[in-house]
Amino acid sequence: MIFSSKKIKELNSRLEEAEKQLSQVKIELENERAKNIKMQSELESLKAEAKAEGEKEAQAIVEEARKKYEKELIRLRIFVERWQSALPEPKEITPESRKRRALAVALSEILKDNPCNSDIDEGVKLLEKLTNAINGGAGSGGEFNLEEVLNPGSDLDLASLCKELGVMD
Repeated sequence: MIFSSKKIKELNSRLEEAEKQLSQVKIELENERAKNIKMQSELESLKAEAKAEGEKEAQAIVEEARKKYEKELIRLRIFVERWQSALPEPKEITPESRKRRALAVALSEILKDNPCNSDIDEGVKLLEKLTNAINGGAGSGGEFNLEEVLNPGSDLDLASLCKELGVMD
């Protein structure tokens, strides 16, 4: 097949046009890749920003909860002190007032020996001690037992009593 010079010029012209289009497509593709890389970088930056903001907000929530916890412990200490001062005089002691006095002393000792910490586990242990003291030591595992203190079956062992109260280890 023999092509005329006119046909060859036309084919060359079309080939040049196709090469120009290919060149433009390559340039557009590179521009899109650059945009994609830039957008991925921005996305990573936004993710890091969001994570930092989330951690900051979480820390603020934890700090607010710790402050509320500390305030409630202070309120409880004040309540126990007022409760102790409102108890009847020793000459007016009844079995019920003995229980209240022993509980007030136990709560006072637990609160005095356990200042507010930012450690959640320590706070949980403190609440368990307070709950066990209020419930008369009904839980398990060597907690303070109010009934044993008020009505000992035998001679009191001061060391084990102090351990139950959490005064010593």
